[in-house]
Amino acid sequence: MMVKKRNIKKQRYKTNARLIKSLLVLRGVKLVDLAKEFGITKQYLWYVIHGRRKGERIRKKIAQFLGMPYDQLWGE
Repeated sequence: MMVKKRNIKKQRYKTNARLIKSLLVLRGVKLVDLAKEFGITKQYLWYVIHGRRKGERIRKKIAQFLGMPYDQLWGE
């Protein structure tokens, strides 16, 4: 008997990951350094940037760090 795989899609939150990553590169900031500054793991930061986790508090910190309006980065 074969086990049928379920097609489960994980919820994604709206994000502008390319813009965020570009701005970080231009400033010479690595994800690991930013994660340490925020007191979180690099993986969690990556999840927030790519819309896999909501992370409202971290989103606000990223926007403030980059000096960008929250709405422009996260599209809300």
